[in-house]
Amino acid sequence: SGYDMLLDSGGTAYLYNRNNGALAFGTNNAEKVRITSTGNVGIGTTGPGAKLEVAGTGTDILRISSSNTSYTSLLINNTDTFGRNWILGASSQNTTLGTSNFAIYDATVGATRMVINSAGFIGIGTNDPSFAKLQVEQSASGEVARFRTTGADTKASFVLVNDAQTWGFHTDGTDSDKLKIAGLNNDQNQVAMTIDKTSGNVGIGTTGPARKLTVFNGAVADAQLRLGFGDSNYWDIGRENVSTGRLMFIAEDGLEKVSITTAGNVGIGTTAPGKILETSSLVANAQLRVRSTDYVHYADFGVDSAATNFGAGIWLDGTQQAHMYGAGMSLGSYINTDPPTGGLITSGNVGIGTTGPLTKLHIAG
Repeated sequence: SGYDMLLDSGGTAYLYNRNNGALAFGTNNAEKVRITSTGNVGIGTTGPGAKLEVAGTGTDILRISSSNTSYTSLLINNTDTFGRNWILGASSQNTTLGTSNFAIYDATVGATRMVINSAGFIGIGTNDPSFAKLQVEQSASGEVARFRTTGADTKASFVLVNDAQTWGFHTDGTDSDKLKIAGLNNDQNQVAMTIDKTSGNVGIGTTGPARKLTVFNGAVADAQLRLGFGDSNYWDIGRENVSTGRLMFIAEDGLEKVSITTAGNVGIGTTAPGKILETSSLVANAQLRVRSTDYVHYADFGVDSAATNFGAGIWLDGTQQAHMYGAGMSLGSYINTDPPTGGLITSGNVGIGTTGPLTKLHIAG
């Protein structure tokens, strides 16, 4: 029993405990360091459970420092066949670890795996994460990040939160593994958009899109899709959801310009077309225009709404050519005169059997 203090010829000093017990060191009448019989070293503990265990009550338990202008590091080395060498480093100015970073470095292959810079930004695949709190990069094609749950029929979610809103992106294992984007502030099931992984269909306002793009508006009237640019240049396309179910085309002034009923009737200026094509206008002489391919000449067909000349009309290049009213027709200079019922009045010569009448009535046989 006892202990030995030795000094060998090479100048190395030894302190031995000849018993199968610990070797302790202390100051100020208190133990500070202990080496157990198994070789574990404890600082601040009398029962170290590892080769080195440091315990204490302060905020700084272990400090590693250096004034090296490149970096200061701690090397963790596993010498097994499949082991790996890792370095935890604090860089000053280093091309591999970056500037003023805490870094995790894979010394086996010589690659920086992760850094935290002085602004608190985390970089994976980059030693200069300057764009976002988490910046992930890789030079090759492939997955950059993956979020996964391993249980059957579970939801894997990614949640974004600011001071007012919470949004979740999740794959729904209980609903054919669809991707869903949902507002989570008040209702966990308030799904805004769904993408079906099997069909590729996208649903807005529905979790069961039947077409490549399906838009529902729930119980609210007039579900609409807006096409345009800016806040004042757009068209809304939607379905009237209260009574008729018609397809609506609404301009930026909020007025419905074109309607298509469930019967297939098309209305321009009217929401209730009674025929295959019906046009209506609040201005006088509502017309349908047919234009030549050279865009020079055109013909208008419409209703003359003037009280003294009410009826249907035909215009050529902006000049009225005919007036129809009461099953009759007025031509030429009589277009402002109502025709007799079932009759025809004209200011020119009339030819029967000839295309060049010479008198008011020219009959050729």
